[in-house]
Amino acid sequence: MCGLLAFSSPTPISPPTLSSLFTLNESRGTDSAGFFAETLSLNPYIKKALGPFSKSLSLSFNPPQTNLFIGHTRAASVGNVSIENAHPFHFGSVIGAHNGTISNFKNLIDHYAQYNTAVFNHENLNIDSKLIFAALNEFDDLRVLTDIQGAAALIWRDKRNALPYLNVWRNLERPLHYGFMPNTPDMYISSEDAALFEIGCVNITDFNPFTLYQIHEGKIISSAKTNM
Repeated sequence: MCGLLAFSSPTPISPPTLSSLFTLNESRGTDSAGFFAETLSLNPYIKKALGPFSKSLSLSFNPPQTNLFIGHTRAASVGNVSIENAHPFHFGSVIGAHNGTISNFKNLIDHYAQYNTAVFNHENLNIDSKLIFAALNEFDDLRVLTDIQGAAALIWRDKRNALPYLNVWRNLERPLHYGFMPNTPDMYISSEDAALFEIGCVNITDFNPFTLYQIHEGKIISSAKTNM
């Protein structure tokens, strides 16, 4: 079990609010914490640290001004506890974080290897979450979401999209919710709905399972059903 959190709005983030949301998701994972913040740089702004957020990244939490943010708190299930295995992961144009355990990830590595052995090998993809985002970089989103088996909630950014979308998807085995700050367009996303309530969000709603959402500046731009 891990924690996911995110932010999308036409206005910049509030670091104190995101810090609180991170801490409230620590109940879901204290092995490591990490985040991605959208910037104009060609190199993605990703920070990771071992241990709980409240004792690591929170001590100097000052992300760049951004209107798109992805965060993660890890409880290791596959793979050891290390910076390399901390989320978010970056493969090509895709940066993302995952909550859950993919039961068929080793079989998928072997299956996808026929297309790109340099990426899809067991040494490179030593944990299930890496396989997901490597595949999302190589293949169509809907294909990958149909292929994976096991528990999954996902948030990712694909820089091949002209607009800075958040992509969000989950199945029945992992929760994911969103809410808004009152009288603002600020959308916050969290594995814990109680955490959204604690930071002051209203209109807290579940993301529907087996639905791929694209979110831009706090608005759901599109949603498409995927196969179960």
